[in-house]
Amino acid sequence: MCVSLPELHPLPNIQAMCPYCRCALVVDGWAIPGMRTMASMNCLKCKRSFFIDLPASYGLWIPLMLDKATGEQFVRLRDSCTPLEQTDLREHWFSEKLKLSWESRTNRPVKLEVEGSLTGRRPVLLNCLDFCYGHALYKLLNADYYLRKDAEVDLILLLPASLRWMAPKRTAMIWTVHDNLKGCLQWNDHLDALIHEQVAAIGPCSLVPSLPVPHPDNYDIAHFTGVQPFDLADWNTTLAKPIITFIWREDRLWLKRPLVPLSARVNRVIGRYIPAIIRQDIMGQRNRVIKLFTELRLHVPNTQFSVAGFGTTGDFPEWIHDERREKITTDDERGWCELYSRSHLVIGVLGSNMLLPTAHAAASIILMPQDRWGNLGHDILTNSQDVNMETARRRFIPLSTGTDETAEIARSLLISLAHFRITCERENCDIESLDSNSDRLQLSVAEADDAIRKMASA
Repeated sequence: MCVSLPELHPLPNIQAMCPYCRCALVVDGWAIPGMRTMASMNCLKCKRSFFIDLPASYGLWIPLMLDKATGEQFVRLRDSCTPLEQTDLREHWFSEKLKLSWESRTNRPVKLEVEGSLTGRRPVLLNCLDFCYGHALYKLLNADYYLRKDAEVDLILLLPASLRWMAPKRTAMIWTVHDNLKGCLQWNDHLDALIHEQVAAIGPCSLVPSLPVPHPDNYDIAHFTGVQPFDLADWNTTLAKPIITFIWREDRLWLKRPLVPLSARVNRVIGRYIPAIIRQDIMGQRNRVIKLFTELRLHVPNTQFSVAGFGTTGDFPEWIHDERREKITTDDERGWCELYSRSHLVIGVLGSNMLLPTAHAAASIILMPQDRWGNLGHDILTNSQDVNMETARRRFIPLSTGTDETAEIARSLLISLAHFRITCERENCDIESLDSNSDRLQLSVAEADDAIRKMASA
């Protein structure tokens, strides 16, 4: 085994004390009612019962305890359990989602589709369900470690239907929940019963302690999408006709002004006008994208411009390839990834929508909403192990940045990356091989200069 895996079935191997009477709790089961993976525990002294986060995803760092009778939450740190209100919990959303999940507890029927079979190795379950697409994808990326480095396990993936197309081929079993992502947030006893039925048929089963944000050393995005990322070795030879793609979404927009949340009362007053206001804002984003691409077209005339993503409001000039979709298929998603993998640059507002584009494209410009600077580095995926190149390939700029300045940032990135590869890539920074590399590096500089001239020529 590569790592120690916590037990899930028949009983989790977890220890905790009662937050009321400080006695050791007794494990009597587990629950996977959606995105949470929790142990069920009882106090023999005060007769209270609890659910406790098992070490998976954010449960690794912020294990919460829920009183089944009252819904009160506690933070479980080491051997103590502290009432939530007495802690300074930075990831407050994790407890808010647990509260919302428990309060909306349901027995709503959902379909669990089961594919594959075990091969006799130790079964391990990876729960990839989540209300947030990005969280679910991060969980899924943990699978690659166990498929590549741990031949002793049979990996079982529990997936939302939206991620089924990315399940790696070597997965032993795939359990697909046919529900939307919001449904994965809800505490669903019907789903929990379906999962228990499948696990009971398997026998003893361990749990994958999935990292909330796995390190790029431990996954290869091509194992999930089937699409190889842009090869930077091709940068100079393809720069004469660069491809720039804007990642479209209609619920977090690139506007001159920030979107200000409206109060419930204001929403009621102007409710009938909201659809028109939203459309106007979306059209404003469309106009900014056209203006950005028009600016870039003046300086980089041979560029192929594309727009890809969810939503089809407004149209674009014929010289901008419109790859947007209202409803998508697996072929659409894979087609987008192929477009990203050919793109020298992708541009878009920070969010889960930027994960697959940044994983496949050569470089990226991420537009940062004012309230998202604390998430810098999240919602992007790298395909480079070279820290220098990662720094060169990413630009994080305020959402309020205008089209002229964004165009200049994009143009300078295309130019600078050609030379940056020569001066800063790891293989070119080896002191011991400077003498033998000197001629090759001089030739590379000439090739980069030639590529930049071709890019700027009409």
